[in-house]
Amino acid sequence: MGEFFLKTIVCHGDSLTEAADLERTDRWTALIAKQLPLHVINTGIGGDTSAGLLSRFYPDVVQRQPDLVLILNGTNDLWWNIEINVILANTFAMAAQAFYHGVTSVIGLPLPLCLERAQQYEMMPPFGGFEDCNQKIKELAHAMQDAADQSDIPVIDLFHPFVNNRQQGDAKYYLEDGLHPNQVGHEMIAGQVVNRLQAIFDVV
Repeated sequence: MGEFFLKTIVCHGDSLTEAADLERTDRWTALIAKQLPLHVINTGIGGDTSAGLLSRFYPDVVQRQPDLVLILNGTNDLWWNIEINVILANTFAMAAQAFYHGVTSVIGLPLPLCLERAQQYEMMPPFGGFEDCNQKIKELAHAMQDAADQSDIPVIDLFHPFVNNRQQGDAKYYLEDGLHPNQVGHEMIAGQVVNRLQAIFDVV
């Protein structure tokens, strides 16, 4: 996309972005700011769905007038068995709002679940079960990639770097709940984001 003067980025998402389990300085959004000369704003809210992100997109993103928004969502929708097409509609509605207001969008592909940990953790399971949810996350990642390619919107792949040879999240990147990344996982996310932003926008 050539030279792009990137100064402010909003990371808009759910608990994978908020990362309340980690110290603020250890979260992937903070790690990005340490590696690139950017002002990074974290608007993640734990438990939020794509509909929730869309409903607060204007005050949380547009009114802050960033140069770029990174949208990472979908896992909570699939937890509640919401259709993939609904998630895509909400996600690309956000991207359309961003474009209208002169904000560049980047879409993050969702992280897989670490089934070996999630299935042992005491929490409410997804409506369709853990394995079904993990399969739908994979389907969502592919659908998001395809839709973004057709819309000429850049994507940051946060799915495949976390997958092990059993096609689920690798335990070394996750907290005990098998859903949220640990410190190593956050470093992985930050690395993927930084590398992709540098490749797409020539930021240094």
